[in-house]
Amino acid sequence: MALLIAVAAMVVAYRSSTPPRSWCADQLVDATTGESILLPLRRTAERHDDAILTLQTHFIAAAGDARQGVYLAQASPFYRLKLNARDLTAGVDLSRRDLRDLAPHLHSLPPDALNAGDNVLTLQLPIAWKLSETRLNGLCVGDYQVLQAIYDANWWRQMGIPCLCLALFVVLGMGALTLWRVHRRAQVYLWYFACLVLMACRTGYLIVGTMPGGPVWWRAVSDITVLLLVFALYRLLTLFWGTRLRRWILVWLIGSILLQLYAVYSPWNLLFPMLATLFWLGALAVALTLLVQIMLDVQHVPLVERRSLQCALLFTIGCSVLETVAYQLDPAQRLLWMYPVGTATLAVTLAFLLVRRATMGTTLLGHATKALGKRLDNALLPARRGSTSVWEDVTSSVADDERQRMLDVIDEGFGSRMVTALMRIHSEHPDSRLSTEIQRALLDLRLMIDAIDEPCQSIDGALATLRQRMEGPLAAADLHSHWDIAGTRNLQVNSRRKLVELFRCVEELLSNVIQHAEASEVRVFAYSDDSMIVLRVEDDGRGIPVEPQQGRGLRNLQTRIQALNGELGLGPREEGGGTRVELRLPRF
Repeated sequence: MALLIAVAAMVVAYRSSTPPRSWCADQLVDATTGESILLPLRRTAERHDDAILTLQTHFIAAAGDARQGVYLAQASPFYRLKLNARDLTAGVDLSRRDLRDLAPHLHSLPPDALNAGDNVLTLQLPIAWKLSETRLNGLCVGDYQVLQAIYDANWWRQMGIPCLCLALFVVLGMGALTLWRVHRRAQVYLWYFACLVLMACRTGYLIVGTMPGGPVWWRAVSDITVLLLVFALYRLLTLFWGTRLRRWILVWLIGSILLQLYAVYSPWNLLFPMLATLFWLGALAVALTLLVQIMLDVQHVPLVERRSLQCALLFTIGCSVLETVAYQLDPAQRLLWMYPVGTATLAVTLAFLLVRRATMGTTLLGHATKALGKRLDNALLPARRGSTSVWEDVTSSVADDERQRMLDVIDEGFGSRMVTALMRIHSEHPDSRLSTEIQRALLDLRLMIDAIDEPCQSIDGALATLRQRMEGPLAAADLHSHWDIAGTRNLQVNSRRKLVELFRCVEELLSNVIQHAEASEVRVFAYSDDSMIVLRVEDDGRGIPVEPQQGRGLRNLQTRIQALNGELGLGPREEGGGTRVELRLPRF
């Protein structure tokens, strides 16, 4: 319903406003050939030569004191207008190739230049390949006051709204840069700023009058910004909602940009307007496909975010479709310009989503700060003056509470369901390895939670926590374990993510010993060697086969070691049989 209301409001805002038909010329005369030229006029140079089209019309000035005016609906790229040989557009150079004017124009006719009888209006338009298409939508002569109201309405429709949209993009861009700085240069705000820049480029293309390089290059730049906007929006949403990036989008984008650059040198869109329309409809189809794909991937996000973005994207695509199809209509029937309104709506919607997410984060931080303040007050009340352990006590208490909360959630929800699943697997499929995989998944979850605990602020404390977690599986496999971790006592943990990876590496090694080594004893040694942490696992099992096969566990271990910029050594144990695995990792 909201989308229909928005479309109806836009159609009303963009309704055509035309002068009385009796004031407007249906045709003009080519002063060079004497040929009659019907309006509206659309002309493209047949060769690469430049030419000046000179058109004339005759009219009789109305009697009375009312001021007369001449209204041009659109005369692009630019023009020169004369009344009875008097130049009304002094300073216009028709030989320039960096001008382009899409706005309507209104000129007051000087009373001293009007004849009592027949008057001649002469309009000159340049025609050249580099100027794209030459257009003349209408030429009307009548009462200046009436034409002034019509001109104001059409100028607002064709130029005023794009100017307001451009100002909106500038304001939103400044806000995006501010959020980018405040939120530690988060990429999502940078991509939103890129979207605003691309929207502003296309909107600026519609309203600026001086275009370095010529209108053809500016048209190519404008078209490419539209294609880049589709990708920038897609990248923004993948970052905002954590969805996966499809590589075929890059292939489509590069191909479309190359096609547009080729059109600069071979302007097929001027020779075949329908082909250009089909190209843009294809681009819009890709944008609609991306919309559907994104919405299918983000069923986990709040409903208000999904619905808001759905309406904004559909509205923007609808505006783009109308503007693309309008190029095949009579110029007087076109709805110009739809693109700025659609993109401005989308920009405001994205700003709402980003501000909403930032506000939610600020609210959560405020609640956390308030709760922490209460804990600090409670700790300060009984503390002795000058005590230095208050903050450590509060921090430890908060960490313990958070860890316990996470464990309670796992035990009450996820844990209970996994225990039920394990019981069913044991009873229905006693030989299945699913139970082992589930137990390892639960262990991995507990290790991630342990990584945020206070004892894990040092390497030896973290390994001691890991030892407690692995005692159960090792004892169940009749394995005696010995841990020598005193050599890491003074090493502090500065990266919790790397600590989790270290936990997973050791857990993977011990799981391999349990499943494949057929050992009775396993030893874990850890110490510091210069700037490296050395961790060695030895067992007294059957040792390494003559032709070892690299299983999934060893491949996972190598991948994690590479991610930590470490080294992996594998070989037989020096004393007796068994296997010796050594990990060398940079300190973290």
